[in-house]
Amino acid sequence: MLGFVMTSKAAIAVSQVLFFPMGVLGGLVMPPELLPEFVQDISPYVPTRGVAELLWAVTVGSAPDTVALVMLGV
Repeated sequence: MLGFVMTSKAAIAVSQVLFFPMGVLGGLVMPPELLPEFVQDISPYVPTRGVAELLWAVTVGSAPDTVALVMLGV
């Protein structure tokens, strides 16, 4: 959608500004347990947390958080 709304150079910048914080909030950069308490409360509702939960389930063998998977689907 960003590519249709703005120029290609602007879309790259805007997507980086959007996706880096989502990666940090979702736990792709570091485990959410190491983040501050208010970020841990927000983390399950960020779509990238669902991706992180799936990666952890495959590599570690843990059960993924259902709220995070639902938010990934949304």
